[in-house]
Amino acid sequence: MGCKNTDINNIETFRGDDLAWQLNFNDTNGDPIDITGWTIFFTMKDDRDDSDSEAVYQKTETMPSGSSEGTLLFTVPGEDVNTLVGPYYYDFQFINASGGVNTITRGSISFDKDITRRTA
Repeated sequence: MGCKNTDINNIETFRGDDLAWQLNFNDTNGDPIDITGWTIFFTMKDDRDDSDSEAVYQKTETMPSGSSEGTLLFTVPGEDVNTLVGPYYYDFQFINASGGVNTITRGSISFDKDITRRTA
């Protein structure tokens, strides 16, 4: 039996800025879950109905051995999103060690044009 996460997190940021999410995985008692071997997917698309191959950005993290604290700092480097302007849809999904698939969170992310473009 699956579960649906109804958390919607809409984000406004600037193109080319570094992005970071602190993902915490806890059981019903609030204790950290060992996420060793889990795969975390981040996907960003123009349209929710686009196929994954049409995504404007994708990143995958596989959790190494010893990930027993249930925490992941998931980052997207600014250079990966420095050409994006406008609204997009995103979500985070994971596949746990047993093969179960769940969506963690989803929402829209809007990139505004920044003024300063130099980084050095």
